[in-house]
Amino acid sequence: MFVYFTKFISRVLNVFQENALNFSSFNASLRIEKTKQCKIIQGLSALFAQSTLLIVVLTVLLIKRLTERPRRLWSTWFLDISKQGCSALTGHFCGLGMALLAHHKAKGTSECGWYFNVYLFECTLGIVLAIFFHKAMIRTAQLHLAHLVKSARPLACYNDHWTTLFIESGNYGDPPNYKKWIIQVIGWVICVFISRLTVGMTVVLGIPILEKAAKCLDRWFDGHPDLYLFTVMVGCPMILNVGQAWIQDQVLKWKIKLHHHPEGWLEEERLLPADSTSVPLIVPYFSECIDEELSQCK
Repeated sequence: MFVYFTKFISRVLNVFQENALNFSSFNASLRIEKTKQCKIIQGLSALFAQSTLLIVVLTVLLIKRLTERPRRLWSTWFLDISKQGCSALTGHFCGLGMALLAHHKAKGTSECGWYFNVYLFECTLGIVLAIFFHKAMIRTAQLHLAHLVKSARPLACYNDHWTTLFIESGNYGDPPNYKKWIIQVIGWVICVFISRLTVGMTVVLGIPILEKAAKCLDRWFDGHPDLYLFTVMVGCPMILNVGQAWIQDQVLKWKIKLHHHPEGWLEEERLLPADSTSVPLIVPYFSECIDEELSQCK
């Protein structure tokens, strides 16, 4: 910290000395150089910015857990956010890589400007693509499971099959089955990775257009690299990333649709396609009773 503070003081003194020697032309070049100092993966400022964003997102997910009904168990909630953490780490490094690649290809713009462009695409197009790929993967697993059931053994024989474990997103069992969690994490991370690659290719192909936006941001934050860094890594993501995490949590958590049945059974959310009529979709419900009418369930 002392070294960082010393460097900051040294920079301030150098600015005064340089301005005293040259008042106009050198000052213009100095502003350009300062803007280029905005680095997304170097220095204490970058580390602090990313840590702040992590704390904000975790806080919002905690608030969501405390206000949701029905409320998830702490163990289930932790596994759900761990799943998001793995995908967020993958998406974050993909975003950094794409921003650095675009910065390398487009000369005269800062890393922060391109990080903002990439991040904006990730939180809009990226999240839509990730959810689409996830639903498509679940649908594929459902069709594959239905094919297995029709051609071989009954559904109960596939309780530990990867298709069943993946389809039941957010359902880890009690006690938690970590095999389920690992399979669901792998599936979700693959979806996020493919969506981020798609976003990255879109950004790289759109460099001639997006370069103008990056240069515009560079001019706005000219001479204020730390403020620039916190704006693109904490300020804007504080809104975009919180919304993204909230949506993803809704997609990944376990949702069960309960209905009364004359024989005391409850209908769970379908694990197979609706056209799989040969597969029984009414199963007993042995979980915690949720109202007075179910006080006798065991």
